[in-house]
Amino acid sequence: MYKQKFGKYILTLLKIILLLPLAFIIQFPAGSEFLYSNETKYNINLVNHLVVLIFGILIAFFSVFYVYRKVNGAAIRLFSFKLKWIIFTIIVIIGALLIEILINLLSKNSAATTNYLISISIGFPLQPFFLIENVIVGPILEEFLFRGILQNGILKDTPAWIKIPITAFLFAFMHEGIINWKLMEWFTLGLGLGYIYYKSNDLKMSIFGHMLSNALIIIIDIC
Repeated sequence: MYKQKFGKYILTLLKIILLLPLAFIIQFPAGSEFLYSNETKYNINLVNHLVVLIFGILIAFFSVFYVYRKVNGAAIRLFSFKLKWIIFTIIVIIGALLIEILINLLSKNSAATTNYLISISIGFPLQPFFLIENVIVGPILEEFLFRGILQNGILKDTPAWIKIPITAFLFAFMHEGIINWKLMEWFTLGLGLGYIYYKSNDLKMSIFGHMLSNALIIIIDIC
């Protein structure tokens, strides 16, 4: 019995490790929002950035959707929206953002909440790429990976009080890469998104929450 459980845990761990390449692939579209080595703020080749964005989206979406259908298999209810879950999502995200702001204040970090200001400061030519990636493409891909594939796929049979924090930590670590106060902010958002998906059982709601969070953070950083 114990050997079977141990073998199951090892298999789950291996599956999570095998997701690492996918976590890298979903970052491809983000390559369109930064200056390249041969560019300056006043000399940007928008065609190159557009090509990177389009091909990055195609590769990332095909990869993540393919794995999602293999691991999860659940259909996405595209045109089914319930007002109570929309309101619930908004409340959870606002709560998570307030906690993130508190963490930021406690850490005495005077830097911007994200690196968004760095990208925005480049100027208009790359701002559309930045907004498309961070408010639309990124949230969709990340929610399919972390909530769809990991939380409700690989960790489907794991108790919620375990799988939500695990998924949130991996989500945070992918964004930050080191253990620090900033990782705690990402972890808080991950917990909120995981809870939204767990309660609503609707990936659209965690995607909506992620989009809303990123949009609000951009507005806060600009202001």
